[in-house]
Amino acid sequence: MRVWDAVNDISNMVHEIDGNHPTMYVVADYFDPVVSDISNKLADIDSIGVNSCASLGNCLARRDSSNERRPVLVTEWGPSGWWEAPTTSWGAPIEPVSGVRLEQYRDNYDYIAARSGRVLGSFAFYWGQKQERTYT
Repeated sequence: MRVWDAVNDISNMVHEIDGNHPTMYVVADYFDPVVSDISNKLADIDSIGVNSCASLGNCLARRDSSNERRPVLVTEWGPSGWWEAPTTSWGAPIEPVSGVRLEQYRDNYDYIAARSGRVLGSFAFYWGQKQERTYT
């Protein structure tokens, strides 16, 4: 795929200009086809970033079971997003209450911290005042 080639070429260019400047490619979750493409086509990338919320455990497990051994950073994580929430009979997402969100933050943090040898670090994501789907 030409996109992968372009990304790898840009990483190579960055390394030629500044050999001390690491490069990272960020993916939304870590699905099997992406794992294969990253491993096979992005040889010049130094680390992988992963954005994941409710599926964080599965995401990192897929990465761990792959042949990919570059450092990984969880570049965005938090509680379940509206796209991962159960819905009402009319299709509206049911957002978790604040106590549930707190537990999801704690659980994800603990999961990441337990993998300190495989995960370089992480960035918790907080929506703040942005209304995404519902008024809650």
